[in-house]
Amino acid sequence: MNGGEDMTYQLAREAVIKNVAIRIKNVEAMSEFYRHIIGFTLKREENNLTIFGSSAPESELLLLEETPEGEMMYPLKKMRRLSFSVGSEAELASLLKRAIRGNQPIQSTLEMDGFKGLIIRDPEGNELEFFTQNRENKPNCATGQAIDIAAFAKEADPALRLQDTLAVTSLLFNSDDLDRSHDFFQGQLGIKEKDYTGSLKVGAEQLTIGLHKNEDALFDEEEAASLGLDFVTIQLPDKAAITALHDHLAAGTQPFYIDKKYRILTIFDPSGVEWWFTRPKE
Repeated sequence: MNGGEDMTYQLAREAVIKNVAIRIKNVEAMSEFYRHIIGFTLKREENNLTIFGSSAPESELLLLEETPEGEMMYPLKKMRRLSFSVGSEAELASLLKRAIRGNQPIQSTLEMDGFKGLIIRDPEGNELEFFTQNRENKPNCATGQAIDIAAFAKEADPALRLQDTLAVTSLLFNSDDLDRSHDFFQGQLGIKEKDYTGSLKVGAEQLTIGLHKNEDALFDEEEAASLGLDFVTIQLPDKAAITALHDHLAAGTQPFYIDKKYRILTIFDPSGVEWWFTRPKE
């Protein structure tokens, strides 16, 4: 860790995930998938962004960022998996029914003691997980069983969209240097370590960050622009929280940006993903 950092600093417990942005190539195919297969609600389109959320009016959980034609992109994925919790089995069943009707392959499913979950990939290979139970209570995958997809989805209503309890719960990153990545999230951002090795939690269990050793090839920080996860927005509760983060980072050497009104602070993690910290307007 950089000298001078406050080792006791912790990110505000009230921090919540506001949205994640994924850089994409084919906006039409991806929009079709997220809207008509997954069941997101299209909120708006502006410039190169297509913004999706749950049925809640203010929800803007997922931003698809279209890559300009001809722009060179780094081929390796920084994100290994993006996980969402849904509020009911009915929502999960409707997602499965839409996937079946759309001939979309399901990578895997799991159920045990009230937990049900599935993993699916979008048209550009981003791996997505949807499940019906708090991540803290997720069972050991080795002891669960696959969902009977046909039976589970048989009576589902394909028109049911993802409802207002939808939340991003986990981001699993590829990392060339697990120690360096862990140091960034824990030492720089003040994100607590969970009880089990290699996983961190944001705020009051709002988001879990996992790190996976990348075995394919090394990332080049000079080639930060890549398809897949581009930036993550975390909302802090107030100006005091963003000021505390600023003061902590200012004591070290990690570059970051903050606006004059202390409404937004941005910083890049070791893999090139940009983290935005915002606060509500006063």
